Amino acid sequence: FQTDIRFSFGSYSEGLPNERKYADPSQFAQMGLRTGAYLQDGCPDDLLVFVTSKGAAKVSVGFDGQPDIVRDSLRNQTLQINFTAPDRYTIVDTKTGTELANRSYDPRVIEPVIDFEGLSIKLTHAPAVGDSYRIDGNHDGLGNNVNMLDMVDLAKKQVKGGKTIHDTYIDQVNSVGNLAQQATITQQALQVVKDQAVSSRDKVSGVNLDDEAADLIRYQQAYQAAAKALQVGSQLLDTIIAIR
Repeated sequence: FQTDIRFSFGSYSEGLPNERKYADPSQFAQMGLRTGAYLQDGCPDDLLVFVTSKGAAKVSVGFDGQPDIVRDSLRNQTLQINFTAPDRYTIVDTKTGTELANRSYDPRVIEPVIDFEGLSIKLTHAPAVGDSYRIDGNHDGLGNNVNMLDMVDLAKKQVKGGKTIHDTYIDQVNSVGNLAQQATITQQALQVVKDQAVSSRDKVSGVNLDDEAADLIRYQQAYQAAAKALQVGSQLLDTIIAIR
């Protein structure tokens, strides 16, 4: 089962017949509906579309499904979007000075988008009068080192506490080194405390295990010497008795 639901703009009355109101595209947007106009297939003619609405700004641009010839044509153009009012902008070809579009811009629309010949431009903040955005094709996009240059610029960019990435790294290295040195000093101090505690314990108990072990060895040797002397004396006595 498939059906189509179609919406159209018109007027309606909430009170007296002569007090009629007109529908606004933003009302469709509030229901999650897209309010743009789309062509499914190619169009052999150039179209100039004027949108009468109100309108909402950092810029992101996308290109959607256009033939290579159109894409290359856009790359050869330098476009500039100028906001003449918070709710109106123009698109100008800077090479020729031709005004390509003059439209309204409605910040009430969910994720408002500026569409132009396959380019989709999203502004993250509401624009102000005099704001302008330049769109230029990157003909040498491959191998122009733009990403590497941006990475190099990061070394000069202040990212934390007014310091660069290099300065922040040096601070972290110094901080880790200081903590390691403090830990070493603390360990040495605690070792001294331990040695003093052991010495104090030995003085109170009157027993030193090393001294006691040495004494035991001396006693063992003296016992063995006395036993040997007794053995020799016994042998001499036996010899004398045997002489008779």
